[in-house]
Amino acid sequence: MRAIGYSFLRRFVRRLARSTSGNAMMFVALGLPVFIGASGYAVDMAQAYAWKRELQHSVDQAAIAGAWALAYNKNTNTYNTRVQQEFDANQGVTKTFADADAAVQLGSYGGGTDNSIIVSASATKMLPFSGYLVHKGVTVFARAQATFAEGGTYKACLMTLKKNASGTFTVGGNATVNAGTGELNLSLS
Repeated sequence: MRAIGYSFLRRFVRRLARSTSGNAMMFVALGLPVFIGASGYAVDMAQAYAWKRELQHSVDQAAIAGAWALAYNKNTNTYNTRVQQEFDANQGVTKTFADADAAVQLGSYGGGTDNSIIVSASATKMLPFSGYLVHKGVTVFARAQATFAEGGTYKACLMTLKKNASGTFTVGGNATVNAGTGELNLSLS
């Protein structure tokens, strides 16, 4: 009985090898898992990239805001509060799964000590395709460092002198101001 089964299998394999009627279907069947896998990977990488970009933008803006606050007031609460406000304001999609608070620390930049703000944050979530395969989320991480350097002395060709008043320099309509040497505005608004 074993010899009959073996010879039947040999004949079947030979007939299958000579037959060309199902070649296209076989190639589709073999290629479909690869196509679906590559498409899923592309969707996952696009999603992770979008999360990373949003998180990076949030920490960039938070670091800049913290550097401005540090330049005007070295009080820890002032720059920490400002960093968190700006981080929260720039969160969109990642707000629901990012770390609630951005990590803030003082850094040293350009030979100075504690003259910059370093902000970092991470977000973890399962990706749409690979998350179902590995049952694990992916973590994206973003870090930014910003410092504020005092400006120099500038000469201006246009100068408004009324401090703390609004509308000291106004351009209306579709006018163009060409100020090759710069503009100086002492008004805070």
